[in-house]
Amino acid sequence: MKIVVINGSPKGEMSITLSFSKLLKNSFKQHDFYFVDAARDINKFETDSLKMEDTFKILSSADFIIWSFPVYYLSIPSQLMRFVSLLFENNCGNPLKGKYAASISTSGHYFDHTAHSYIHSASEELGMNFISNFSADAGYFLKDENRDSFLKYFGSLFERAEKGEKIRKEFLPASETGKFEYTPVSSGKASDHSFKTFIIADIPEKGGNLEAMVNAALRFFGDSSEIINIGNADIKNGCIGCCRCILEGKCIFRDDYRSLSDRIAEEADIVIYAGSIEHRFLSPGWKQFLDRGFCYGHKPVYRGKSFGFILSGMLRENRMLKEFMEGYVQAVTGSSLFEYVTDESSENEAVTEEIFTFTENMIRNCRDKLTKPQDFLGVGGEKIFRDLVYSFRWFFTDDHRFFENEGRYNFPNTDPATEKRSLEMEALMSQPGAKEHIMKNLSKIMIEPYEKIIRETA
Repeated sequence: MKIVVINGSPKGEMSITLSFSKLLKNSFKQHDFYFVDAARDINKFETDSLKMEDTFKILSSADFIIWSFPVYYLSIPSQLMRFVSLLFENNCGNPLKGKYAASISTSGHYFDHTAHSYIHSASEELGMNFISNFSADAGYFLKDENRDSFLKYFGSLFERAEKGEKIRKEFLPASETGKFEYTPVSSGKASDHSFKTFIIADIPEKGGNLEAMVNAALRFFGDSSEIINIGNADIKNGCIGCCRCILEGKCIFRDDYRSLSDRIAEEADIVIYAGSIEHRFLSPGWKQFLDRGFCYGHKPVYRGKSFGFILSGMLRENRMLKEFMEGYVQAVTGSSLFEYVTDESSENEAVTEEIFTFTENMIRNCRDKLTKPQDFLGVGGEKIFRDLVYSFRWFFTDDHRFFENEGRYNFPNTDPATEKRSLEMEALMSQPGAKEHIMKNLSKIMIEPYEKIIRETA
């Protein structure tokens, strides 16, 4: 087979993830391997139509396509996302239809599933037969038994492709958008508040529903609101994974990103992200903005702020994007509470009323300092970050200081109260009579401290 590896790492040949595909090339010599540096060369693909045409010819002649990428900010790198967009824009005659595809990633396993879901759904929309994904941490490759397991697994994928196996589709076709043109109507009035509100948006040149929705929200929020259109900001590049910011505390790119983000973090009471849904995610420009947030490390930069989204597009059929939103908000705010509004109602009055309700809820959340505890996405993410930062505290020096000062190294075996209770209960449960009594009355024992509080607050 002819196998084309789409390298989605901005580091190009220096990509750890790419090592997996290089190993495949060395191990399956009966197949021909070709490599496309999609992320590293994204600026060339943007400006050189001949380079894009030549790459399309390579992809069109492939039997099997491997997407290779690191996970950046809960999804694929922005450069690879832009390359995917170029594939859709230039997909004349659907030359990728019928190609088999799989994906390989490396990460700390925080939201690697949404990164693979995005590539999976994009592959299916491009007409490919997506077989499976493979998600590993950076150290996985270094163990002999792991490499053997990896080769065995991908060998089975190649065999399935050679046999022409029929692959079941995972995603329903995305609904068409753009048929409804939103025009705001008079509804309500600007709320009386003084909360500084930033709406950060990626508004396309043609404007469209997103611009109209943002303008309606600005009217309802009143004079203390401000829009920042990241499409007009001088943000030169997406994150390239150099990690200089982790070591030196600043990004290597000298552009508007850090000054914009610092201002939002310092001044905002309410933060709203506004964007159009493109291929089941936000725009590549939005992903570039999000990826650059890595310069803040693993800290909740928007802690204490009310957070929301204004989205144009079909969110209700896009669980992947909704889960991204839920995870992102919990990572940057430390709370699972956020609001969102879309134009899915497809009626001017209904959408306007929903935007008005959205602004009222955002203001209420901020005024009353409402919050919600984190769920699995937030709690699980914090534990992944905790272990990652602690294991590499010599590298994540700024994060390490933050985690120490915040008491986030909450390992169970380092909490004296937890350790004391565990030792006492282990000793107690080793006694047959005591164990029998505890098991017989377990529900009553567990509920007692809660009932005590209820009695005291009655």
